[in-house]
Amino acid sequence: MDRSLEDNMPIYMQIMNRIRDAIASGELAAGDKVPSVREFASEFEVNPNTMQRALMELEREGILVSERAIGRFVTDDRSRIDAMRREAGSRAADAFIRQMADLGFSEEEMLDFLAASKLVAMGSDNFFETHYCLSLVEEKVREKIEELEDTLSVTK
Repeated sequence: MDRSLEDNMPIYMQIMNRIRDAIASGELAAGDKVPSVREFASEFEVNPNTMQRALMELEREGILVSERAIGRFVTDDRSRIDAMRREAGSRAADAFIRQMADLGFSEEEMLDFLAASKLVAMGSDNFFETHYCLSLVEEKVREKIEELEDTLSVTK
């Protein structure tokens, strides 16, 4: 779990995001016991009161569950974890699209870039597999671009 913190938002919110990301990625699994407030505060090098606030907010969201005299645990609610994972993926996709657009990439270039990256990661040399992957990636990127365009048109 990344424990570096920035100056751009409150520390407790950054900690919450790091813990959410660790759960979404599977680094912290459903039912896992999380470190105590003091242990976590030491790891993140923050005041225990700041860590307590972050953990209490995560409990309020239902992401963490407290068992009296035992400790805090990641929720067992798979649907909540899956929703958190999808939300994290959506944020990552939005950030990718914005960054690529800022670099001057067109929609088609973004799709080509993603498709090539996917194929390299898979090590695929099968034409049909390659074509199928390209069509899936293209569909997802187009959906994200449409969402961003809708968002931008609403804010104008």
